[in-house]
Amino acid sequence: MTDPRRAMAAAVQAQLEAGGSLADAAFDTVLPDGVTPPERYAVFFLQGLYEYDRQGGASPIAVDWTLTTHSVGTSVDQARWVAAEVAARLAGIRLALTGWTQTPARHSFAQPVDINRDVIPGVPFGIDQYTFRSDKE
Repeated sequence: MTDPRRAMAAAVQAQLEAGGSLADAAFDTVLPDGVTPPERYAVFFLQGLYEYDRQGGASPIAVDWTLTTHSVGTSVDQARWVAAEVAARLAGIRLALTGWTQTPARHSFAQPVDINRDVIPGVPFGIDQYTFRSDKE
């Protein structure tokens, strides 16, 4: 089975880090062990719903993606800045994935910046979701 998940996650990370303002400040699912969080950063979570050939093929022929991003800062303003940077890099963009055609990423959900009180001190963060589709060429 050819699973595009890892390649798409790498494409998302590269797109978020393009332009420099989020370079080394975009993370796939978690911050790696030993990494001190920057003052502002984005964490993304990628989920795909797979469609397979009706003939029983083992490889997906299409994927509907949901990309959830958490924009984090040391202040509400910084978290909003990260959310705006993420939106500038993702909304309307066709991510490159060899062997697949993409629809443009659509900003489909936003949760206003709030304070995560599960950590001390509390950390401002906002949540956004983007949806797009990949079709096997």
